[in-house]
Amino acid sequence: MNLNRLIDLSKKEPKSLEEMGLKLAEETGEVAEAILKYKKSSGSQYKHGTLDDLKEECADTLLVALSLYFQLEGSSIDELNNIIEKKAGKWEKHMQIKE
Repeated sequence: MNLNRLIDLSKKEPKSLEEMGLKLAEETGEVAEAILKYKKSSGSQYKHGTLDDLKEECADTLLVALSLYFQLEGSSIDELNNIIEKKAGKWEKHMQIKE
C-alpha cells in the first residue's frame, strides 16, 4: 500500500472530520453485513456474499480509517507506525494464553 498516495488523497477529501467518522461507521456496518452474508447467518441465508466481498469491505474500512487518521493535524506515517507497534504489543500481550 502506498501511504503517500493515501495521504495525498486524504488532503483532497472534502468531508469534515465528523463526516469521515460517520463514513467509517458506515463502512464498519458494511463489513458486519458482509460477514453475515458470507457466513449465511440467521436472517441472511437468502443473501449471497463471497469472501472477496468481505475482503473488499475490509479494505474500504481500512482506507477510510487511514484517510481519517491522515486528516488529523500533525499525522505522519512514522507516528502511525509507532502507534500501531504500541497497540500491537498490547494486543499481543492480551492474547497470551494464561496457564
